[in-house]
Amino acid sequence: MSDKSKSISRTSRRKTLITISLILVVVLLVFSLFVYMFVVVDSDFVRVKNDSGLRDAVNNAEVSVPTAIILTRDVSLSNSRSSLVIPAGANITLTSDGEDGFFKLIGTNRNCVILVQSGGWLTIDGIIVTHEVGATGNGIFVESGGTLVMVDGEISGNTAYSGDFGGGVFNDGTFKMLGGSITDNTAGSGGGVGSNGDFSMLGGVISGNTASRIDIGGGGVYFTHSFVMSGGEISGNTAVSGGGVLVSLGSFVMSGGVISNNCAQTGYGGGVYNFYGSFDSSGGVISGNTATVGDDVYQKTIE
Repeated sequence: MSDKSKSISRTSRRKTLITISLILVVVLLVFSLFVYMFVVVDSDFVRVKNDSGLRDAVNNAEVSVPTAIILTRDVSLSNSRSSLVIPAGANITLTSDGEDGFFKLIGTNRNCVILVQSGGWLTIDGIIVTHEVGATGNGIFVESGGTLVMVDGEISGNTAYSGDFGGGVFNDGTFKMLGGSITDNTAGSGGGVGSNGDFSMLGGVISGNTASRIDIGGGGVYFTHSFVMSGGEISGNTAVSGGGVLVSLGSFVMSGGVISNNCAQTGYGGGVYNFYGSFDSSGGVISGNTATVGDDVYQKTIE
């Protein structure tokens, strides 16, 4: 074999070895990714069936590590231990594996079902947060500095204690609603959602909620700080004023979504009542609402 042929043969072998090495590297990377996805991540999924198991799963979650807790049946919280607390540093997702629907997390009388503390993060993705009939307490209370994200599921059947604020969600921190429903909740103001923090609605439904106070209102949503609505639906809610949304000195920016068929029974703004706040609408639909004054929108501004 000539020197030139030998050189070509050596070059060909090197190329073959390099190709094989690259294939092995890719295979190892794919295998490592598989192991991570199906072994490491899965280790942070915890299945629970009762109150003590649920609380242990939350308390044992690693700081800042996303942990999914899966309800395998309805869980009633213990009266002696009150609310389920999501502490600072926790990143918890609550979901369920019910084939025919979502499992319930049932709160105790005169307590919120879930308390998200400052620095805590909670994602609702397929459970029902509720109370027994006749019991009182907010669905979820988010402290300043806490975060709630709703992807799917329900917050329903909650009544704020002593006619207080935010029957379904009382938000002093950050609340992002991407989907799911907040329905059939009651409060003095903010039957569905009462927010002193930042609330953004990209999807989901807030419907069938009631605000009972005659001096404030906000059947679906009552807020004092910031509400951004780019999707979703606020419908069929009832209050004296602000059947759908009541802006109280805050900022409401609406670029999408629907506010419809809400009722201000004897007051202002069936769809939206802007009480000395700001309301900027660049999209979405507000229609079919009823009120004594201002069926769809009523704005009270400083003269």
